[in-house]
Amino acid sequence: MSEPGIQLMPGQISPKIVVSYERCTVPFECKKCLRICPTAVFNVACMKQSRGLESNKKEAGTYKVYAQYRERCTACMRCVEICPVDALTVRMPTPEEAREARESRAPKAPEAKAPQEAKA
Repeated sequence: MSEPGIQLMPGQISPKIVVSYERCTVPFECKKCLRICPTAVFNVACMKQSRGLESNKKEAGTYKVYAQYRERCTACMRCVEICPVDALTVRMPTPEEAREARESRAPKAPEAKAPQEAKA
């Protein structure tokens, strides 16, 4: 049985994932997106560190959830559906955005150099 959502093909551009940090202020209180994601796209980063002190997981803004492995996202939308504060947005690129991104990543052909004339 296949996963719901859009399955990405090799070479296809990954979905755009946006986290609203105004809404998701204390990710360790919830962790629902971290637990439900079947491809482990999300991670949490410590934003406030002090030497020799443990960071407070309950203090707003100390940690932030982010899409570390966005290329793994299959756009199943489980994270969006389960988020209690509607802090996540997942959007597939339009065909034009995908084409432009693929073209910008394509290797460019080396420029042909004019043959140098022999000096007499």
